[in-house]
Amino acid sequence: MFRRIFLVTGFLIGFFIWQISIAQASDFDIIINEIGAYETTGYEWIEIWNKGSSLVDLTGWKFWENNTNHSLMTSTTDSILELGEYGVICQDDAKFLERYPGFVGSVFDSSWSSLNEGGEEIGLKSGDILVDDFVYPPALNYSLERLDAFAPATTSNWCEHVLGNTVGLPNSRASCEDVVPPITPTSTPTSTDEVSTESQSDYSFWFNIKLNEIVVSPDDSENEKIELYNNSTSTVILSGGYICDNHLIGSYCKPVNGVIVGRGFLVVDLGTRSLLNNDADSVILKNPDEDVIAEVIYEGDTAPKKGESFARSIDGAGSWQITTAVTMGASNNIVARVIVPPSINNGASYNPLSNQSQTTTVAPATTTILINEIYPDPTGADNDDEFIELYNFGSQAVDLGDWKIKDNEKSYTISANIPAGGYLVLKRPDTEIALNNTAAESVVLVDAWGRQADKISYERALTGESYNRTADGWRWSYALTPGLKNVIEEPDAISLIWKILAPDSGEPDEVLKFSAVGSVDPRGGQLNYLWKFASGTEFVGPTAEYKFTTSGIFEMVLNASSTAGTSGNKKLSIKIGTGLSVQNALVGITEILPNPDGNDDNEYIEVSNFGSSTVNLANWILRVDTKQYEIPIGTNIAPSSSLVFYRLATKMALNNSGGKVSLLTPALDTVDFVKYDKAISGKSYSLEKNIWQWSAPSPGVVFSPPAGGGAGGGGSVGVVKLASVAKSTASTAYFVPNSITDARVKPKDAKVKVRGVVSTLPGVFGTQYFYIEDGQNGLQVYQNKKDFPTLTLGDEIEVSGLTSEASGQKRIRASGASDIKVIKNGSAPMSLEMVIDELSEELLGRLVKVFGDITEMKSGYFYLDNEVGEIKVTLKTGAKIDKKLFNEGDSVEVSGILENGKGGMEIWPRGSDDIKVIGVAPEVKGVKITASSGWRSYAYMVLGVMGVVGLGWGLREREKVGGVLKKFFKM
Repeated sequence: MFRRIFLVTGFLIGFFIWQISIAQASDFDIIINEIGAYETTGYEWIEIWNKGSSLVDLTGWKFWENNTNHSLMTSTTDSILELGEYGVICQDDAKFLERYPGFVGSVFDSSWSSLNEGGEEIGLKSGDILVDDFVYPPALNYSLERLDAFAPATTSNWCEHVLGNTVGLPNSRASCEDVVPPITPTSTPTSTDEVSTESQSDYSFWFNIKLNEIVVSPDDSENEKIELYNNSTSTVILSGGYICDNHLIGSYCKPVNGVIVGRGFLVVDLGTRSLLNNDADSVILKNPDEDVIAEVIYEGDTAPKKGESFARSIDGAGSWQITTAVTMGASNNIVARVIVPPSINNGASYNPLSNQSQTTTVAPATTTILINEIYPDPTGADNDDEFIELYNFGSQAVDLGDWKIKDNEKSYTISANIPAGGYLVLKRPDTEIALNNTAAESVVLVDAWGRQADKISYERALTGESYNRTADGWRWSYALTPGLKNVIEEPDAISLIWKILAPDSGEPDEVLKFSAVGSVDPRGGQLNYLWKFASGTEFVGPTAEYKFTTSGIFEMVLNASSTAGTSGNKKLSIKIGTGLSVQNALVGITEILPNPDGNDDNEYIEVSNFGSSTVNLANWILRVDTKQYEIPIGTNIAPSSSLVFYRLATKMALNNSGGKVSLLTPALDTVDFVKYDKAISGKSYSLEKNIWQWSAPSPGVVFSPPAGGGAGGGGSVGVVKLASVAKSTASTAYFVPNSITDARVKPKDAKVKVRGVVSTLPGVFGTQYFYIEDGQNGLQVYQNKKDFPTLTLGDEIEVSGLTSEASGQKRIRASGASDIKVIKNGSAPMSLEMVIDELSEELLGRLVKVFGDITEMKSGYFYLDNEVGEIKVTLKTGAKIDKKLFNEGDSVEVSGILENGKGGMEIWPRGSDDIKVIGVAPEVKGVKITASSGWRSYAYMVLGVMGVVGLGWGLREREKVGGVLKKFFKM
């Protein structure tokens, strides 16, 4: 009996330890990451972040503050914090979402009196365990950011944000040294040791003092006020200066005296309500020598009314704007006036007191969105690399719907949201705005109300440099930072000494060699090279070999950087087919008939013009092997049409066993050529769907040459037979019909037209794309403005657009809904059933179905294994897959789009119905044994078993064990 009790007890202890290891959550991976104590009461918040490798459920957790447990509740989100997800604990969740409507993480409603801006102890509690507990330092103006999420929350690991906050986004600072944050003065220094030691007779420091906000129509009983901002990091005493209106002298000036800390404010009360005119005036700041330091002019729409101020959008640096949020002594907050768009009133006068039937619209805070960086003249292709970057300096997300960005010639309507502290990069392929390189240019940002929000101009662009907004104005920089904080890198006076060997021309499919061997750095450093070709192909090293597949004029860029810090680049150009103009490149050979049925005089060569203008082909040359034919004077080829040249006219025989046909300019530059193998009798070799293949003859106009004609046939002279093509490509000549298979292998920006069946709708994987397939291959259809027609699964559609690629995913880029035509409705496509280890790149974009066991499960993906192969299954947010329906270890059937991911091929299910459990994981006493239990689970299980064995042995040999123990304790 004793033996059984010990045996059961040992097993239970071991199993209990194992059970705990399975159930253990990574609670300590949840950290407080940012603190919004600076917000007004009711709007305060604490940002939390899951830095671990598994999800954590915060049900029952508490927020610890002021020695009090504050409960956490959810109403609009769940209580689970996924891997890498941001959550927020709010003083009032409704008020938080009112101010931050774009926040997408878990929102926990709580309640407390007020967070101390001077710092206090706070923490998170899971049950009775303090998970994250610390005292945070003061933060008076902006949020407090944690510098290192993986380091203890000591005072030195926190810094105040410089402009607002990054709630729901990665923190903006890596150290407290990168930017000195603005500080609002809370007290006056008690001794001169605390202020700048600059001589007060040297007034140069006054130029760091900026006019920052003005109130010219104060509320009743209030005076006019001027706010100054100190752009330096030093505290200074202002004494003897003046604030004047446009009269500049006498009673129209008021003295400036006070202490202003570095990056801080000083409010000057003018002591009157009548110094400044309400409708138009100037505010001028002068130093004690009466030098004008700063001036701001207001009039008309820029004159602030009662309850408003005229303020900079960024303290000490931004543009001047009207705001209804008066923030004297604190950081400016631009809140635009409430206006009624003209379309609402239908011409009637607006009465704000009788607005029951009116709809007012609050104009967005335009000044928080500014142009931040532009890239007019890239070292590579301008078409691909030019961009305009916007930045949101505010503390709230802004919807830029119907905003416009424009230059001197073109305007683009924006459709995007930009989060607080976030960037929006607008690329030339999307905007079609071509920024000037050698002429003066202006870029203007206009809000949805038609008001100019920002404008930047330049006289001439610098190649390879972007134009950047800085605290000191706009500057050119070699450091390109789209979507990132601007970095200024000035040009290097020392240049590389280049030695480049590169061909000037070549033929399609010819392997061309490029070399920079022998190039040197005057500073003596070792050079590293990067070759960039227009197709996006890159080579690292001093040499490169590349094969162009089509005719044209191509550019490539060689970048080099030295271990000694020197860098440079060279732009090279090469003619493929030699001597091509853009227009000539659009004329080519599209069909040949070497072996016709019947009379060989029916042989022909067809030339087509895919361009948009007529081309004069006078004296151009058709060449067949060594023979050639000169096209007569007066021969023109119209846009989107073809000309057919018969053997009877050209006197050139096409060889049935194979040959080469070329089209050349009068200067003997090759425009196009085609090679063919043994001809098939009665078939022409034609360019169909951008693929050369043998098919039924289809010349521009089908007719037979005159009977009895031809060389030696009665001595008659051949005549050129010209005709406009009957099979004209019409207005969409550029969009040559293609199969999806063909479109996937086309180079970037090739113009194609494909047909397929809708397999995934927009919004499932992303709002800007969906998928189609044609029974052989699949393809992503992308539209950056989300401009799609109404689609349903199974619709057969035709899409025209440009080929593109993003993250290894092939796509066709449509310009709008008009490029996506629904041909007919049909049934949703069936998934192609495959074995995991047989999945290949030929199936990318296709709807597939596989079977296997879930071997590793994370918050956003899991791995599927069939004991021979493994595939990653990615759970896209838009697919709204319920992860509670399956578990690690389950056998499942998964359908979805096979696509390229970061680590290789992945399957993307379209919804919960695409994942079907066909077998559940085995259980031990109700606990699933899965791969996620990890080595600890098995270790504890082994320890439990060893404990049982040990207890059994001890019971059986208890007399011997007792004797040994007695001897041991007597020693």
